[in-house]
Amino acid sequence: TNQGIGSLIIDNIYCANNVFNLAFSDTTVQIDETIILPVTFSPSNVQSYNGSLIIESNDYNNQTVTVALQGNGIEPDPDIYTAQDTLDFGEVAEDSTVSLPLVIINIGIEDLEIEEVEFGMGDDSPFSTDFEEATIEAGDSVVVDISFSYTSNRLLIQDIFYIYSNDPNGLFFVFLFAEYTGILEVSYTEGWNIVGLPMLVDNSNYQILFPEAATGSLYSYEGSYNVETDLVPGTGYWLRLITGGIVEFSGSSINDLTLSVNEGWNLISGLSTLVDVAMLYNSGLVVTNGIYGYDGSYINADMLEPGMGYWVRATQDGEITLSSIALVTKTLAQINHLEGSNELDFNNGEYSAILYFGKEVADEHKDSYSLPPTFPQMAFDVRFNEDMKYTMVSGDIEVLNTSDNLTISYDIVIDAGEHMNWVLSSESGKEYLLKSTGEITVPTEETFTLER
Repeated sequence: TNQGIGSLIIDNIYCANNVFNLAFSDTTVQIDETIILPVTFSPSNVQSYNGSLIIESNDYNNQTVTVALQGNGIEPDPDIYTAQDTLDFGEVAEDSTVSLPLVIINIGIEDLEIEEVEFGMGDDSPFSTDFEEATIEAGDSVVVDISFSYTSNRLLIQDIFYIYSNDPNGLFFVFLFAEYTGILEVSYTEGWNIVGLPMLVDNSNYQILFPEAATGSLYSYEGSYNVETDLVPGTGYWLRLITGGIVEFSGSSINDLTLSVNEGWNLISGLSTLVDVAMLYNSGLVVTNGIYGYDGSYINADMLEPGMGYWVRATQDGEITLSSIALVTKTLAQINHLEGSNELDFNNGEYSAILYFGKEVADEHKDSYSLPPTFPQMAFDVRFNEDMKYTMVSGDIEVLNTSDNLTISYDIVIDAGEHMNWVLSSESGKEYLLKSTGEITVPTEETFTLER
């Protein structure tokens, strides 16, 4: 800019490093006029460059002006880009297929080679495409048509479309979502189940939703068991079915849910789609290893399935948000502090449970090895007193077993101590010495005692 009272005559303009270039070498700038000097950077190697732009003029006070130049030479790579990071197919009716275009653009300066594409769900994905591979020149694009077809056993589908190419930034992906109206089918077993509401329905009375339910058999839990008649989204319930089989639910999907939990054990249920339990653990409100499902006995859960209920142990009162479209990016590590402990494996031929002993666990981790409250009609359950699956040296063992026999396998890796042994005593007074490994078959009894 010429801020003087006469014409600014630039006699010479040049760059001190030949990787920086100007379009002209001299010019004249009139009073109050501004000009733009385009500088071109043309690196010959992958490295950093420094240079100077020199301006010589008739400015009496500042005849030579120096401007610092800096640039980084990079590989002349391709660069993959899509205008959409998510494709939402919306609601899809039964027996229908919906297709959406995904535009892939090469914003780099070399050819982009798309070598392969795949869906995260693999062959089980309801999404599909005929696209396989392509070469995209710099500045060019290609359209990939992706289709979604109705799937009868889920209400909301999430998948990831992976694109493998020669882009040096690595794997590229796009999120895919689709939802459809219709019927959700859930399989339950004969007898007691822990259930939940998988959809928003017009009538949530348990005898309407579960025609095979025994009268008066729906129980919620808030510190104690309570008889209920209607199911509420997000709550889990014990329910007895006269016969097992498929139950069909019709309504609208539950895609988001806020769970209110109290410190201690809570019976909860999830959404209309699978929920990774990492979403609950990452809330910071759930005890490590503190999520259990039920299949005749309690088992640690990896996913919350639609229509099922789960026990969750909370560290304090609070709220946990579940979302069908939220992706779990980091899972808090579920550390097993019982690794290397002695084990007692109780098995009735259909169900099993393992108890641990002999290894010290810090007080702050002991809640991770507590068990949910028992239910009198459970098919199978084994625990130490105070609802634990772990004890350091001794404890009473409580057994719920609908079978006539019980097999106890033991694996002793930690000795009881000098001149001492681990001893398991039955309710009838029989004592079993536990050394190394072995197996005991006994008639069903309600209590045992472990001592050393």
